[in-house]
Amino acid sequence: MNPKEKWINETLESLDSIKRAEGDPLLFEKLSGRLRHPGKKITLLTPRQLLQLAAGLALLLSLNIFSLICYTRSATTVQNNVKTLAGEYFTYLNTIKY
Repeated sequence: MNPKEKWINETLESLDSIKRAEGDPLLFEKLSGRLRHPGKKITLLTPRQLLQLAAGLALLLSLNIFSLICYTRSATTVQNNVKTLAGEYFTYLNTIKY
């Protein structure tokens, strides 16, 4: 066997251990969706992405509720403080008779 044939055989044998390439599982779904609905953009979300989206929305909603509760409590406190301060500051109005 000459060196060229030996090199060819070694190269072919090295290809035996290579695995066949596999595509993304969602790729087939996207392609078949585009074929069924041409012109429309097809977007697929994985369950993990849906879970992350739901968690983000729940976090956003809970922060909004917490902020609303804190705002209403502080608004009531400020209103009470203003009434108390105004009552003390304008006590002279009670002594003036018209």
